[in-house]
Amino acid sequence: MRSSSSLMTHPSLCQCLERMLNPAENDQPWNWDRDTRVSAQGLLSTLTSFKFIVTFYTTKNSLHCLKSLAQKLQENGLDVIDAYSKIDAKKKKISDFRTNIDIEFIDWFSDATKMAENIGSQVEMPRLVGQQVHRANVNATTPLEYYKKNVVIPFLDHLTHELDSRFRQENRAGGDIFHLMPCSIVKCTDFDALCEKLSYWEDDLPNPTALKNELKEWANTWRAKPVDSIPKKFMQCYSVADN
Repeated sequence: MRSSSSLMTHPSLCQCLERMLNPAENDQPWNWDRDTRVSAQGLLSTLTSFKFIVTFYTTKNSLHCLKSLAQKLQENGLDVIDAYSKIDAKKKKISDFRTNIDIEFIDWFSDATKMAENIGSQVEMPRLVGQQVHRANVNATTPLEYYKKNVVIPFLDHLTHELDSRFRQENRAGGDIFHLMPCSIVKCTDFDALCEKLSYWEDDLPNPTALKNELKEWANTWRAKPVDSIPKKFMQCYSVADN
């Protein structure tokens, strides 16, 4: 995982930048030019700031659960129903993070504090002012409370909004037709609800009033077959389709 690799290399990177800025103190023969030293100083300042460390852990922990989803959605042959199921599960995971953030963030903040101590960084929060336009400025009395309100909660809310926007419910209407796949129809227990979902295709049906009976017949046809013969992928259905 890239986040784990970054976590492991962070102290070494900070040490490398410090030696670039102070080669004589570390018995190094380097002679960096001024622009390089300025860039190194800026990068070191960012990497050692407690805000960066908290943001790093927030991003790592929040996005970790989405890694498997991103990999699954890129697989060949992943059916739509399974994909939406996995998407909904991950959205719920992010929602649970947000709901339980008072508890979850205690561990995240503890890990960030340990990293800060390892590199000699101070656990601190920015000075609050009456009006701020360039960064969040929610009142807080402790660093933990400040970063929870100004970094973690806004990030989780933004992540939730982006997932809801990309995977909107109204975009799934046409996808309900995949419930007709043999591996899905055999699990159906509520044919009235399935008929309602398939109403999107009503204009394409030769006899919409017979849909419920046809769905039951379709389900019973596959329930009578051996389980290992039921197609589980969309492309597998071609081999059993009527000529």
